Amino acid sequence: MKKSTTWMEFIAFCMSQNYTFAQISRLGKYLKSIFDSKELDFLKNNSFEEEEISKISSKCFQPFYLSKIIEEISTNPFSLTVDGSTICGKNLLAMKVKYLTQEKDKKTTI
Repeated sequence: MKKSTTWMEFIAFCMSQNYTFAQISRLGKYLKSIFDSKELDFLKNNSFEEEEISKISSKCFQPFYLSKIIEEISTNPFSLTVDGSTICGKNLLAMKVKYLTQEKDKKTTI
Protein backbone atom coordinates (compact mmCIF):
# COMPACT_ATOMS: atom_id res chain seq x y z
CA MET A 1 0.00 0.00 0.00
CA LYS A 2 2.90 2.41 0.78
CA LYS A 3 4.32 2.03 -2.75
CA SER A 4 0.94 2.88 -4.27
CA THR A 5 0.66 5.96 -2.03
CA THR A 6 4.14 7.16 -3.03
CA TRP A 7 3.29 6.67 -6.71
CA MET A 8 0.08 8.68 -6.29
CA GLU A 9 2.01 11.41 -4.42
CA PHE A 10 4.48 11.57 -7.30
CA ILE A 11 1.67 11.98 -9.84
CA ALA A 12 -0.07 14.56 -7.63
CA PHE A 13 3.17 16.53 -7.28
CA CYS A 14 3.74 16.52 -11.04
CA MET A 15 0.17 17.66 -11.64
CA SER A 16 0.59 20.44 -9.06
CA GLN A 17 3.58 21.64 -11.11
CA ASN A 18 1.36 21.76 -14.21
CA TYR A 19 3.12 18.87 -15.96
CA THR A 20 1.08 17.41 -18.80
CA PHE A 21 0.07 13.77 -18.64
CA ALA A 22 2.63 13.10 -21.39
CA GLN A 23 5.39 14.83 -19.38
CA ILE A 24 4.49 12.84 -16.25
CA SER A 25 4.54 9.65 -18.28
CA ARG A 26 7.95 10.41 -19.83
CA LEU A 27 9.45 11.47 -16.47
CA GLY A 28 8.09 8.35 -14.76
CA LYS A 29 9.46 6.08 -17.48
CA TYR A 30 12.84 7.83 -17.33
CA LEU A 31 13.04 7.47 -13.54
CA LYS A 32 12.03 3.83 -13.86
CA SER A 33 14.80 3.17 -16.39
CA ILE A 34 17.51 4.73 -14.22
CA PHE A 35 16.11 2.94 -11.17
CA ASP A 36 16.45 -0.35 -13.05
CA SER A 37 20.10 0.46 -13.80
CA LYS A 38 20.68 1.44 -10.13
CA GLU A 39 21.88 4.94 -11.00
CA LEU A 40 19.82 7.06 -8.59
CA ASP A 41 22.72 8.29 -6.43
CA PHE A 42 22.51 11.66 -8.18
CA LEU A 43 19.28 12.33 -6.25
CA LYS A 44 21.17 12.21 -2.93
CA ASN A 45 24.43 13.73 -4.13
CA ASN A 46 23.12 16.92 -5.80
CA SER A 47 21.23 19.90 -4.45
CA PHE A 48 18.93 20.73 -7.40
CA GLU A 49 19.13 24.43 -6.54
CA GLU A 50 17.88 26.74 -9.31
CA GLU A 51 21.25 28.52 -9.58
CA GLU A 52 23.11 25.23 -10.01
CA ILE A 53 20.67 24.03 -12.67
CA SER A 54 20.98 27.39 -14.46
CA LYS A 55 24.78 27.08 -14.55
CA ILE A 56 24.61 23.54 -15.91
CA SER A 57 22.17 24.69 -18.57
CA SER A 58 24.20 27.69 -19.69
CA LYS A 59 27.70 26.23 -19.40
CA CYS A 60 27.12 22.62 -20.47
CA PHE A 61 23.99 22.32 -22.59
CA GLN A 62 23.90 25.75 -24.25
CA PRO A 63 27.14 25.39 -26.27
CA PHE A 64 26.09 21.98 -27.56
CA TYR A 65 22.56 22.97 -28.55
CA LEU A 66 23.61 26.35 -29.92
CA SER A 67 26.06 24.75 -32.33
CA LYS A 68 23.45 22.15 -33.29
CA ILE A 69 20.83 24.86 -34.01
CA ILE A 70 23.32 26.95 -36.03
CA GLU A 71 24.16 23.87 -38.09
CA GLU A 72 20.48 23.07 -38.69
CA ILE A 73 19.41 26.61 -39.66
CA SER A 74 22.36 26.94 -42.02
CA THR A 75 20.85 24.20 -44.21
CA ASN A 76 17.11 24.75 -43.65
CA PRO A 77 14.67 27.64 -44.13
CA PHE A 78 13.96 29.52 -40.90
CA SER A 79 12.19 32.56 -39.48
CA LEU A 80 13.62 34.86 -36.82
CA THR A 81 11.56 36.93 -34.37
CA VAL A 82 13.26 39.65 -32.32
CA ASP A 83 11.51 41.36 -29.40
CA GLY A 84 12.95 44.09 -27.20
CA SER A 85 11.53 45.30 -23.91
CA THR A 86 12.43 47.26 -20.79
CA ILE A 87 11.44 45.72 -17.46
CA CYS A 88 12.31 47.47 -14.19
CA GLY A 89 14.82 49.65 -16.03
CA LYS A 90 16.59 46.65 -17.59
CA ASN A 91 16.73 46.33 -21.37
CA LEU A 92 15.96 42.81 -22.52
CA LEU A 93 16.19 41.23 -25.95
CA ALA A 94 14.55 37.96 -26.92
CA MET A 95 15.13 36.09 -30.14
CA LYS A 96 13.15 33.10 -31.38
CA VAL A 97 14.13 30.96 -34.34
CA LYS A 98 11.64 28.60 -35.95
CA TYR A 99 12.73 26.05 -38.51
CA LEU A 100 11.71 22.72 -39.95
CA THR A 101 13.95 19.78 -40.53
CA GLN A 102 13.32 16.71 -42.58
CA GLU A 103 14.35 13.39 -41.17
CA LYS A 104 14.80 10.47 -43.44
CA ASP A 105 12.65 7.47 -42.64
CA LYS A 106 14.97 5.05 -40.91
CA LYS A 107 12.65 2.10 -41.57
CA THR A 108 13.51 0.10 -44.61
CA THR A 109 11.20 -2.46 -46.08
CA ILE A 110 12.27 -5.37 -48.17
